[in-house]
Amino acid sequence: MAGSIQKPDEKKLRKKIAFVVGLMLFISFLHVINIKSILNPKLSIYYSSFFSDLLLPFGLYFLIAMNDWRYPVLHKWWVKALLTFSIPAFAEILQAFGIYALGSTFDPLDFLMYGIGVMMAVLLEKFVFEPHISFWKLY
Repeated sequence: MAGSIQKPDEKKLRKKIAFVVGLMLFISFLHVINIKSILNPKLSIYYSSFFSDLLLPFGLYFLIAMNDWRYPVLHKWWVKALLTFSIPAFAEILQAFGIYALGSTFDPLDFLMYGIGVMMAVLLEKFVFEPHISFWKLY
């Protein structure tokens, strides 16, 4: 059938899903433990301000990548990166207008942190996951 999506190898897909779920659990764990308590007060402010702004887009990129086999437009890394950056950036813009969305305080530096988080994910995918994890690329 023309235009139909061919499902990848089920075993590879399960491994990729488990890997991404594990990564998301690790990111969740980092949010739950109290890292802030072991930092000196000056670093603690930066941690409170930017830690989630880096890690949440990082994790979101891999949630999107987990399903990229379904949507050929997502096969390109820059499309996944643009989509990943756009979601928290839109929420940040809403915050600038006083609308609560994933936070309540507008900070223009958050855009930079979102970009860094997305680029960290892209670099990890391109230079570590794709060449070294056999089940990563499903298409």
